[in-house]
Amino acid sequence: MKSILPVGLSAFLLLITLSSCETKSDDYVDEGKIEKENYSNDEIGWTMSIPAGWELETRAAQQSTINKGLNAMEESGGVSIDVSDMKILLNFKKDRFNSFQSTSEAMQDWTLEEWDENNDMVNGLVYETLVGQGIKVDTSTSTTLIDGLQFNVLHTKIYGPNGEVILEQDMCSRLINGNDFGATMCYNNEKDKATLWKVFRNSKFTKREH
Repeated sequence: MKSILPVGLSAFLLLITLSSCETKSDDYVDEGKIEKENYSNDEIGWTMSIPAGWELETRAAQQSTINKGLNAMEESGGVSIDVSDMKILLNFKKDRFNSFQSTSEAMQDWTLEEWDENNDMVNGLVYETLVGQGIKVDTSTSTTLIDGLQFNVLHTKIYGPNGEVILEQDMCSRLINGNDFGATMCYNNEKDKATLWKVFRNSKFTKREH
């Protein structure tokens, strides 16, 4: 099953920690490189800037969060999720409610139709997992263009006990060059939402194949 699933749920779990170590690409990403405020990935053909004032998240912290999300979804869905081929890409945050997370997973043998079907199943499992934990949520789906490429978007609103929205997240996904690419933006205010969407929309993709 695709690796974007636990990444999206990790935003809800709010279990991310940060490191204050010197920035080295190997500390933060499985694939690609970080140079100052820019990230680049030759395999995906993706480049993106890191917004000022937001801090990188280490691979170790992100992997710990993903594992917690995995356990919750496997228990909720009664399924086994294999993420052995998942690669942690660019991840950064402003605080525990506002963050950007991205992963990729090799799927060279998948057709676009198979990927679409799996993506729909993932969207359903995200909803079921949250509801199963007693959380009131609303979800909707749409598409968006990033550098001319169409991405599927799962938008989730998470409500507090008094009915107020306490967290929103947009999970963007696409099959790129034989890789399942996912980027999740989490936010609890319009300013940080705008910052996250601005840097993602300014991404560049040089590889266009499914």
